[in-house]
Amino acid sequence: MSEDKRIGGILEPGQIIRPEVTIRLAEQLIRDNFGYAVKKITELNSYDDKNFYVEAVRVRNGLEDGERKKFVFKILNSMDSRKQHFAAENAAMVLLRKTLKFMHSQL
Repeated sequence: MSEDKRIGGILEPGQIIRPEVTIRLAEQLIRDNFGYAVKKITELNSYDDKNFYVEAVRVRNGLEDGERKKFVFKILNSMDSRKQHFAAENAAMVLLRKTLKFMHSQL
């Protein structure tokens, strides 16, 4: 929707802010921007964002190198992507990942 549909950054009734991203487009974004070939992708339930559970393999020089990753690929909605809190959310996810890696290494 256009900027004139927003009043002071508040969502108006009926305004659509959820990204229109298909699984196919998500696969392309992951490949083109992060260098991974998607092996499995599932859209997760979410309210205003688009979230995908992804299992992928790193691609280098056009070939899969065997480095496998599992992650959540998140695409923010059009209102939240303009705010600063998403940087804090990302930092929290990075910290959680490091903590879980450390805990797993202690087993």
